[in-house]
Amino acid sequence: MQIATAGRPPSTAKYLMKVPTKEDFDWILCEMTGFMRTQILAAAASLRLAEPLQDSGQTAENFATVSGIEPSMAFRWQLTH
Repeated sequence: MQIATAGRPPSTAKYLMKVPTKEDFDWILCEMTGFMRTQILAAAASLRLAEPLQDSGQTAENFATVSGIEPSMAFRWQLTH
């Protein structure tokens, strides 16, 4: 947020501040979590998690065995994809 004083004394700047909206907070949240999302995608790509999913109908155990991850994590991965 930028305070526009336009030649006014700094003491009046507090009255010109914009009140944050839900959209502002949503934008900040997306900016903060963007790094984590890219890191998760990079880890999934390096583990090649998408390749075993091309064959549909796999169980979480089969997927865990093929991808080399824990079965509980494989189950969570399959729920979200």
